[in-house]
Amino acid sequence: MILRNIDIGDKKISYNLKRSKRAKYIRIEIDREAQLNLIVPERASVENAEKFIYTKLDWILKHQDKVLTRTRKKAGTKIDFFLFGKRLNHRFLKIDEAKNYKLNFINGSLVIEGPDSDRLIMQKLYDEWLRAQANVYIPARVKFYAEEYNFKYNRVTIKNISSKWGSCSSKGNLNFNLKLMKYRKEVVDYIVVHELCHLIEMNHSPKFWKLVSAIIPNYKQLDKELKLIY
Repeated sequence: MILRNIDIGDKKISYNLKRSKRAKYIRIEIDREAQLNLIVPERASVENAEKFIYTKLDWILKHQDKVLTRTRKKAGTKIDFFLFGKRLNHRFLKIDEAKNYKLNFINGSLVIEGPDSDRLIMQKLYDEWLRAQANVYIPARVKFYAEEYNFKYNRVTIKNISSKWGSCSSKGNLNFNLKLMKYRKEVVDYIVVHELCHLIEMNHSPKFWKLVSAIIPNYKQLDKELKLIY
């Protein structure tokens, strides 16, 4: 997936380019963050893909506006960036000649550079940065507890999901919610242990919670923190 920008009249349109082996034709979708995703066949040219955006511009702007309206009603216009339970300072550096955006983590603060302070793009950059942190941190914590308590697992995957904090399959594959990285490290460890224990007890029986409490005695307190919404 590649984040790109194009100028259409006085509007700057950002989109994610996704090449798909299954795609037979070019199509567009608007995700929950109002980000435009352009799905194209593997051999389709970027030029033809961007021409498709031109033809669907009115539809794109209309549906992005709908998503943004719902988002603002729910959470307002303020953007909050969190890592391990702490709100991160962030600042935007406007660079007129810049064609793309970039995010750096400097001295505990997020620094975003780009041609304009587009809220959606800033949120997207933060999510991508958070995923990069999660892909390093969470597998390392899984490995630590697996070796410490002799759990046997297969694969670790980080997903941006809203329905659960983690899951464990019968094949030993562990999935974790990207949003966990917004919570304290102790909370992340609790969910890691929670899913590892499902490798032994694929349920929430008293035996399961006994396994969890043997490793994380204060798991009930940590579980309550997950009710907070960052």
